Amino acid sequence: MASADRDEVKLKKEAVDLHELIRRAAEPFQLTLADRHGQFHFDLQAFPFTLQADQLHLTSRTL
Repeated sequence: MASADRDEVKLKKEAVDLHELIRRAAEPFQLTLADRHGQFHFDLQAFPFTLQADQLHLTSRTL
């Protein structure tokens, strides 16, 4: 049984930079895009661009 199923998830909340999180999530795709002559364009204007979250759990869901 997963710990989340037992309501035992312990979150370590800290400031997470959303812009950096998005950039890091895109990194694994950069070579594939370059091979296909593609590119990412980021228009990161979120404000505020940080939030209080458990970075480990957040990045494991997005990366």
